Amino acid sequence: MANLVILEPAQRELEEIAQLHMNLVGPNSARNITDLILDTLSRLEMFPLSGHIPQDKELRNGGYRYVTPDSSTARRSLLTDTVIGVDYAMNTVVIKCHTGMAQAACAALDMMQHADIVGTLAGDDTIFVLTRTEQNAADLTEALKSMIWG
Repeated sequence: MANLVILEPAQRELEEIAQLHMNLVGPNSARNITDLILDTLSRLEMFPLSGHIPQDKELRNGGYRYVTPDSSTARRSLLTDTVIGVDYAMNTVVIKCHTGMAQAACAALDMMQHADIVGTLAGDDTIFVLTRTEQNAADLTEALKSMIWG
């Protein structure tokens, strides 16, 4: 097991990320993203050779490694923290979000590049997702509910 040291700039960034989530979504989101980052770091502590080698010569020569959370994990966390309801009518899925969070959640959904999604449109607290068929909408609704609420 390696000795994990969080450098001061990284600690500041972690605090900024937590504060951003606190302001945008609330304390649960801040706690979840902080836990995600710290869990990822603990993986590096247990498996020190699994991290990326830094470009910085001083850090590289000092044996430092770094890790970043998987982007799909971050997208899933964003959806989990922002979505409050999912339903569909015909081939359109309607996703209700906390006020002001629909565009961020929609961007996360778009990045998933789901094959059955024709397009998305986000307002302040609502996302419309156009799917190819009504069955696609039903399947997507169930998949989102399962991912978000288990």
